[in-house]
Amino acid sequence: MEKITFIINPASGRSRKNKLARMIEENIDHQKYDPEIIESKKPGEASLIAAEKASQGYRIVVAVGGDGTVNEVAKSLVHTDTLLAIIPTGSGNGLARHLKIPISPIKAISLINQMNWRKMDYARINGTPFFCTSGIGFDARIGNIFAGQRKRGFIAYMKIIIKEFYKYKPLHYTIEMNGEKIKREAFLITIANSSQYGNNAFIAPNADVGDGLLDLCVVSKFPNYKFWELGVRMVCKKLPKSPYYEKFTVNEVKISSEDKTFMHYDGEAAGSGNEVEISICPGGLNVIVPL
Repeated sequence: MEKITFIINPASGRSRKNKLARMIEENIDHQKYDPEIIESKKPGEASLIAAEKASQGYRIVVAVGGDGTVNEVAKSLVHTDTLLAIIPTGSGNGLARHLKIPISPIKAISLINQMNWRKMDYARINGTPFFCTSGIGFDARIGNIFAGQRKRGFIAYMKIIIKEFYKYKPLHYTIEMNGEKIKREAFLITIANSSQYGNNAFIAPNADVGDGLLDLCVVSKFPNYKFWELGVRMVCKKLPKSPYYEKFTVNEVKISSEDKTFMHYDGEAAGSGNEVEISICPGGLNVIVPL
């Protein structure tokens, strides 16, 4: 039987560790797998567990949580033969949604039983791996604030967005990519490996995790009254048609600003700074996906 470890993040948005553990035990194919279930107890522990299991030759390590948990687990599995699987229980579940992994835990476990997998790209922001999106500006500020909140979930996230929007001032950025340098006053700049932030908010609808490229998405300064319109466009995959949106295809990029700007990777707070460098790592991760 194949060795498989489930790493549950009990702090994840919709996670109920006892219920999830029971679902795993009842629905995993015991004729195919020898399952092990571990609860991570603090930030960063999931990475250590995943790295240990990969070094021991485990066939699959499952991230049971949101995009932050997926990031912790996946970055320890890059360039190994161990497969990443996801049971999405977070607030947004951006990578799982992009890969069409079911949000239902039971259906996600059924997908693991099929063990169909593919190679996908990942990227690095200032040396830190990310798998879904990273960026600077407003969305990164929201991520930094959300990280310190006790309440999780979509509603809590939206409350922060609405509260912070009217206080946020776009910054001036210099973007170096594809042998050229451009300047923009931007509300946010997102570097997307996959198509969405999570909750089907599509920042880069045509992004492909297997094309060896990143979508650099710039949302320029816009009138306040356009805020809700841009939100609707994002959900409807029509943001690229907005005059305030630009997209560039890159394999590496350097972005700098005179003022410090907030940064994030896969929705996780990454502090602030004046400069970021991002690059793609093609085909570096094996992940279980639907047939």
